[in-house]
Amino acid sequence: MTRKKDVSRDRVKQWRKQKVEQGGRTLSVVIGPEAVRQFDALVAHYQEPQGRLVERAIWALYDGTPSVSCNESSVSVTNNGKSELITYNDGQGSKLASHDRR
Repeated sequence: MTRKKDVSRDRVKQWRKQKVEQGGRTLSVVIGPEAVRQFDALVAHYQEPQGRLVERAIWALYDGTPSVSCNESSVSVTNNGKSELITYNDGQGSKLASHDRR
């Protein structure tokens, strides 16, 4: 068992090292409960790795597109005239529905 853990740990360490050598950066952040719910809803909706979704959010903020607005039960994303409303439930981050609002 310990050997498997060591191999897996070494593989992750090597992968991270490679990403840093390619110009990447490891981030560790703590976000509030509301942001956790919204982030979980977005991850469930887009079915992308969390890091990729964070990259998309950074690009959107940097470029000024798409537009994102949030409240306690939904996240609205508008990009190139297409609008999506992603709703979630009681704080567990579970996606309830996604509506395409063109």
